[in-house]
Amino acid sequence: MSPLRGKAAEAERKARQGRVTRAALLVCMVLLTGTYGYYELTNYTVSLLDCLYATILTVSTVGFQEVIPIRESDALTWFTIALIFFGGGSLLYFVTSITAMVIEGDLLYRFWRRRMLRTIENLNHHIVVCGAGRSGMHTIRELRSEGTPIVVIDVDPGRIEIVLQEFGEIMPHLVGDALEEQVLRAAGIDRADGLIAALHDDRDNLYLSLSARQLNPDLRIVAKVDEAFSA
Repeated sequence: MSPLRGKAAEAERKARQGRVTRAALLVCMVLLTGTYGYYELTNYTVSLLDCLYATILTVSTVGFQEVIPIRESDALTWFTIALIFFGGGSLLYFVTSITAMVIEGDLLYRFWRRRMLRTIENLNHHIVVCGAGRSGMHTIRELRSEGTPIVVIDVDPGRIEIVLQEFGEIMPHLVGDALEEQVLRAAGIDRADGLIAALHDDRDNLYLSLSARQLNPDLRIVAKVDEAFSA
């Protein structure tokens, strides 16, 4: 899950997964029913493997040579007709569910990402908080309590999700590496008043501070330092 989608998108994702699961179970049930049906209607003279093969051929409407003499029995003929309708429908349902999960999921992700980027584009004089760990979360809480506009960047979707759970999905945020220039630009670093470098590694915080300074010379920068020698 991408946190950019928010809670509504998460609900949509679970609904799509549920449809795929139901469709897969339906296909499995059709295959089992078809296999056992052919096995019984042929008085157990055809192997289960051949019955499964015949079921797959029937459901997929591939049309290879029949492994079961269907036309020699009315019962087999009617069973095959029913299997074509129900099996073909279940297979179509499964394929469309998979397709919808792929296409709609991508479209939904793009929608939420564009929406978040537009929100960030409208920000000015904000603070960019890089890193949503313990120090970053403490900083976010303080800035939010003061009413300061902020953009949160973290490479870990899980930490971003924690931020959204506490502050709501409208919190401006980006899932990405703050050490990358395009991510900083997407966060509006050129319009920001300040940057908080709260990454896990001190060297990353130093590199981030230097990169941000090049992109915005007037930026106020506060960098977290954990190790004494890093100071």
